[in-house]
Amino acid sequence: MPSSLRALLRDVVDYAGFFPPAGLPLREAFRNYAAYRRSDDAWMLGRFVCTASHLAPLDEAASALFEENTPPFRFSVLAGRGDDPAAFLRELEHDLHRIRQFHRRHGEAVRVEAVEMHLPADLLTGDTATLNEFLRDMLAGAEDARRATPAFFLEIPLNEQAARHATFVTGALAGRDEAAFGLKLRCGGPVPADHPAPDRLSDAVLACLRQDVPFKATAGLHHPFRRYDDDAETMMHGFVNLFGGAALAAEHDLSAGELRRILSDDEPDRFAFDDDTLHWQDLSVSSEALRRVRRSVALSFGSCSFDEPRADLRALGLL
Repeated sequence: MPSSLRALLRDVVDYAGFFPPAGLPLREAFRNYAAYRRSDDAWMLGRFVCTASHLAPLDEAASALFEENTPPFRFSVLAGRGDDPAAFLRELEHDLHRIRQFHRRHGEAVRVEAVEMHLPADLLTGDTATLNEFLRDMLAGAEDARRATPAFFLEIPLNEQAARHATFVTGALAGRDEAAFGLKLRCGGPVPADHPAPDRLSDAVLACLRQDVPFKATAGLHHPFRRYDDDAETMMHGFVNLFGGAALAAEHDLSAGELRRILSDDEPDRFAFDDDTLHWQDLSVSSEALRRVRRSVALSFGSCSFDEPRADLRALGLL
């Protein structure tokens, strides 16, 4: 396998089999995750995604697995609800308490590495001072939950205001020393309108790159390359387009239009991997630069399937 492909895809899939469209029972989804950790493709696997309210039910479903002498089980946890910031913070505190209890029950066997949440919509129409106050309040409530929770990912809508929202929020998140923050970018959903146009996604990715703010993606990224999906009845984004495009944009200081061309490209043959380099048309990025961007900005994507992405890569002769 070319080292550039491994650099691009290491730890890239956060397995979310508990969520639609797979919608597996919690026990089955977690057993799948445990099996994937032992597979030959485990190098591609990131965290197990669940809600904070399902951490306690996991005790019964997975306690024997937690006790095995294996590396810690890694989690990304969905928390917080609501558009009103005060109500959101109250709900978030309940969820952070669940995370604290989970850590206490299982010690070093588990590691909640990320907390994902919708940024309350009211904050997107406010000012920077209000957003900063919310972030301070959020961290004050999270202080003793952050032993193994180094990153909070705030989801913003990728609508017609995507560029403004992404610039506003990444500006507030950049350079904060007290905790790591990032954006969560939703790339798909059950209806065509849930799949953001490439220009909206490119604006959000570039805002993250310019401010050195990490992002994780979710939904609609089961396939490596952009393609039309009959079930979704729309074009779906590709995870190679997204993560390769982010690395190429960082390497070459691409404009939004140039990145949009990469995100929109539905011809897999235009992407090539060798032992040192990812190539797209006349642009290239080294394996070392890929690793750097993946570690610092373009982190992972949530998928309800770990099988589909690998099957597509195999069909293309990449795995």
